[in-house]
Amino acid sequence: MFPALEPGELHVWSARLTPREPILSADEVQRVGGFHSEIHRQRFAAARTILRSLLGNYREIAPSEVEITLGALGKPMVDGLQFNVSHADGLALFAFSLTAAVGVDLEYIRRLPDMAEMSKRCFSVAEQQALAVLPDEERDAAFFRGWTRKEAFLKATGEGIGRGLDYFTVSLDEPARLVHLDHGSSENWTLFHLTVEPGFVGAAAVQQAGTRLLSLQFCDL
Repeated sequence: MFPALEPGELHVWSARLTPREPILSADEVQRVGGFHSEIHRQRFAAARTILRSLLGNYREIAPSEVEITLGALGKPMVDGLQFNVSHADGLALFAFSLTAAVGVDLEYIRRLPDMAEMSKRCFSVAEQQALAVLPDEERDAAFFRGWTRKEAFLKATGEGIGRGLDYFTVSLDEPARLVHLDHGSSENWTLFHLTVEPGFVGAAAVQQAGTRLLSLQFCDL
């Protein structure tokens, strides 16, 4: 049975972006054609098809009938249902909330030769200091924990990176949390570390305190 989404809950689905019969709008078909790589075309089509399947189940309509509209700051929604999507290396996360802005991010953990420079550009001073004191063998995973949490927060706000990345601070360890926010209260936000497949790290941000997380695995519905 498909789970009901209740106020105060965050549902996060994980899915492999394997080939499947596409269910796409005319705009999405056009976007698929814009990818030069076949694997990128296939993964984008799979992600949109899975998203439509999930949205259709939440709204009890056929996936082909789902109409995605743009809300504040251009964030997509369906009938007030807020959602966000992220994918990396053929794995995807889909996050849904009835009552709050939500963002999700997923990354494959890897060695970054320019990590120190990226940290200076993208992390707050407190985050840079937390990363610098870690043993070298722990630094890659910690960097991507911080990166996904910051990306998830920015995607939830809809502001993007134009405002900068150092006006807020997230934890690099467990538990995931918004440590500091220059404007507004960090207590109004809930951050989650998402356990996904080995080698990946994920995070979700919800503009609501006390949110309950339900992690789910997508299989064709």
